[in-house]
Order: sequence, then structure tokens, then C-alpha cells
Amino acid sequence: MKHRKQISIDTILAVLFPVAVLLYSATFYLVGPSNIIYGLLTILFGIVAVIGTLVQFVRRRDQLATLCLLGVVIVWLMWVLLPTRQLGMQTRFWMEKTTYDESVAQLKADKVIDCLVADTCKIDPGPPKRLVFSWGGIIDNWIGVVFDPTDGVAQPDRHKGLFGGDLVSCQRMTENYYICSFT
Repeated sequence: MKHRKQISIDTILAVLFPVAVLLYSATFYLVGPSNIIYGLLTILFGIVAVIGTLVQFVRRRDQLATLCLLGVVIVWLMWVLLPTRQLGMQTRFWMEKTTYDESVAQLKADKVIDCLVADTCKIDPGPPKRLVFSWGGIIDNWIGVVFDPTDGVAQPDRHKGLFGGDLVSCQRMTENYYICSFT
């Protein structure tokens, strides 16, 4: 019989914590209010990962324990210091882009815009005509995807009162599409 080496707890924690952070970041704008619970669980798991890998490092002081501890600490630093929520924005935008494109095609063809009927978007009659697909927010602060055929929203200070709010900032996603924040 061959002796099988067991996978240590620090290795499991060092692998699963980055996966949890990646999933949390990628789904940030997809899961809605329950994302707070998932975020707290990810933080708790991260704390357990630090403690678990630190305990194994103190016990063993080998190369694997060092790498596991270092990996968990690096993931924590990246999660806290880098804009990981951008991944969530990208994920949601690209998952819903075909829906946005369909509404824009209806807008350009002067047809009834399905998202207006379903109340999942708003129109700015312009000129130029623009659409916004709200992702929600808190009180009067919200974010949404804006379709602007002129790319004018790239200069938010020139668009006060757009879609019933003041445009605070916009990030270009692709030609004519921006993720914007409003107040």
C-alpha cells in the first residue's frame, strides 16, 4: 500500500479563501441585499483562514505553511486595497448586455421600448436620447448603466439632473455604455 499524503488545513484555507473573495467580488452587483450576508461570511472565513494558516505556520514552520500564510495575507491585502468590486460591475454588465442592446435597438428604431414598459429602465428624451438601466442604490444614491450615443456622460459635471439625479461619475464599459453613479 502506498502512503497517501493528507492535504493540510492551511492548504485548504489558502485555496478556498481566494475563491470566496473572487466569488464575492464577481457577484457583488448580482445578488442584491443578501450580498451583505455573503460579504460578512467571506470576512469571517478570511479571519479563520488567517488564524488557521498562522497556527499551522507556528506549528510546522515549513515552506508550505509559509506559502499558505503568505497567500492568505496577500489575498486580504488585495481585497482591501484594490477595487475588487469592479469585477462585479464587469460581470453584471456583460451578463446583461444583450438586454441593453435590445432596448437600444428599439430606441434607435423608434419602437416601443420593452424596458420602459417593464419599468427596468428610464429614458432621457434628449437630444440625444439616452437610456439608463438602474442597478439600485441607497436612498437617492444609485448606480446604473447608461447608454449615450454621443458619449457625453464621460463628462459628468455637464449633466446635472440627468434621469432625475445629479450625475456624479461614469466609467466607460464599451462604446456608448457607461456605469454611472447618481445622487
